[in-house]
Amino acid sequence: SVIISHVAEEIKIKIEEISRSEVNLGAAEDAFSSLINKSIRALIRGIESKMEPCFSEMLKINWGQVSSVEDQPPYVTSICQIMSEKICAINAFLNTSYVRLLCNKFVVYFMRKFLQQFYKCKRISEQGCQQLLLDLQHLRRSLQGLPNEGNPERFSSASLASYEKLLVKETKKAENVLQILMSPPGDKNLITNYVDLVQHPSIPDFIKLMDLKGMKKAEIGPLVDQLGLNKKVSKTEYVDMEEDLDLQPQEMGTGSVFAGWKRTFGDSIKMGSGKDLALGLGKELLSRT
Repeated sequence: SVIISHVAEEIKIKIEEISRSEVNLGAAEDAFSSLINKSIRALIRGIESKMEPCFSEMLKINWGQVSSVEDQPPYVTSICQIMSEKICAINAFLNTSYVRLLCNKFVVYFMRKFLQQFYKCKRISEQGCQQLLLDLQHLRRSLQGLPNEGNPERFSSASLASYEKLLVKETKKAENVLQILMSPPGDKNLITNYVDLVQHPSIPDFIKLMDLKGMKKAEIGPLVDQLGLNKKVSKTEYVDMEEDLDLQPQEMGTGSVFAGWKRTFGDSIKMGSGKDLALGLGKELLSRT
């Protein structure tokens, strides 16, 4: 969109004064932004599809019966390997501005995907929570290196400060849920901690977390009544996995990434609708990894 804005300004300079006010490339900017969004989504979904078997392995673990903590379970090793290989291959074809953008969006999507897996478990013991915290640290270190995959000098540490901040923020959401699950029986601050630590506190979410802790319905009921009095708590639960994946205007880069893609892939990328081009780019990139 920044490129199109510059084009619009150049056109205004070159045409007659009477026609300048009629130059408006807003529709082109919107189309360009939409195309980038669809391309990013296609790439992220492609990587996610490669990791699905790993998440399936994660859910096969009986987290309620974990009695000891191991350094790095196989599912974590596989996820880290897939992230590294796929992002490295994609980074090689992207303008630097879009490498950062892809990694930002991938962190948000991946951490929400990982957090979702907690809610699919039947029960998570205290040792299970400890294991998940350790797994989370391994995954965080892997995510930390994604922007420089394939080129260790692509970004300096200083230029990745905002990425690091985002990574800490998204990781903290999962850590907070695990902290609630590890709270001791009879914790008087359970309700307060839940409301303060969980991003979207709701009654259905609270009931599920207490169920994961192994609490009985008779124990959960009074807590739910107490929780329902808090105005910050919603009575419904909805977490949009794609929330925050749309790009904001300030996130748009200035490099002509699509021209670079066209030079790289040639006629394998056909112009068409934004959706078709986005899916084509995603499939082409993933097929080369």
